[in-house]
Amino acid sequence: MAKAKTPTKRSRIELPLLPTADVIPLPGLVIPVYITKEGSLNAVNEALRNESELLLCPQDDPNTKRGSTDSFRRIAGVARIV
Repeated sequence: MAKAKTPTKRSRIELPLLPTADVIPLPGLVIPVYITKEGSLNAVNEALRNESELLLCPQDDPNTKRGSTDSFRRIAGVARIV
């Protein structure tokens, strides 16, 4: 029996980031998300425009300045807009 080849490179995808302050995304969960910041709205619009998914990442401090990753948790979920 032939052995399956192990990929030598990891594939990389880029998704719009949607920080979440009070939501921890779990697989198969359908949740309403309330968009209050312009950057978050831009991420949702980009996902809709490109028919792509979003990366939902819990954020400890939603008031952290834009562009800083200090307040993001190390785990995130990939979401689809329905």
